Amino acid sequence: SLLSLQERSIDDKATRSAIAEGKERVKSMGLIHKMLYQNDNYSVVEMDNYGKELIKGLMDSFGMKETDIDVNLNFSHLKLDVDTAIPVGLIINELVINTFKYAFEKTNTPAIKVSLIKQSGNLILEVSDNGTGKVSDLENSKSFGMKLINSLSRQIGGTVSINNISGICVRINISNYKLI
Repeated sequence: SLLSLQERSIDDKATRSAIAEGKERVKSMGLIHKMLYQNDNYSVVEMDNYGKELIKGLMDSFGMKETDIDVNLNFSHLKLDVDTAIPVGLIINELVINTFKYAFEKTNTPAIKVSLIKQSGNLILEVSDNGTGKVSDLENSKSFGMKLINSLSRQIGGTVSINNISGICVRINISNYKLI
């Protein structure tokens, strides 16, 4: 609410956008806490429910309907501890916001895929789209969002790779995590 009040008094478009993105980060963390309190175990985040709610909330924020975009989510029924779920959730938040803001300007049938799977002792987080983005734009980005993604990835022992496979695909191989 405080960020919304502040946002209303700002005329600069870039500043308003930064405040709006900050609100989404707060919502992402708030959603985790909401889900913790709804669960009997206050340290477990069920990623299936969290991921669906997070993406739905972001779509609502961008004025998107389910018919506007093909969304494919796979969280493998993973249950993470809160110290893993918060950075993973914030990374997903940043990547999906980036996709919604930039990827689909020239795409007739937008699609996004978000997956989190356990593979070979690591967690693999992948966010991909079928947009028109370029790998170099993300790799060379000095934006706060990319700095946050890289910082949060390091926090959970993650290595970030960005590929262009009919759109942008960001893959984070996470080694420091706790399943519940």
